[in-house]
Amino acid sequence: MAEISVENFTWEVMIHLNLPGSPFTEQSDYAVVLPMVRTAVAVIESWCGPIAEMSEPAPEPILHAIRMYVGHLYENREATSLGSVNEMPLGFFDLIGPYRKWAFG
Repeated sequence: MAEISVENFTWEVMIHLNLPGSPFTEQSDYAVVLPMVRTAVAVIESWCGPIAEMSEPAPEPILHAIRMYVGHLYENREATSLGSVNEMPLGFFDLIGPYRKWAFG
């Protein structure tokens, strides 16, 4: 079964977003990014089922979808914006689509 450590994966997401900081400094966006990673995991699991039930290790498309979703949340922290409206990043649903759990009833 695939397991991801949300706390450790948050550092990988921060590197992906090119954010400063490390586990050894107080000056980082870790406290901001960690809840976003948890939210991204919850959203993806609502579409695809628990990541823990996927193949080992967690599929890279799922991990990249988490990175993309967090990037979207990080750049669009407010419900409204001045100027442009931003959609989910292109490719997000293409990444999670093959892992989607379908239910009818």
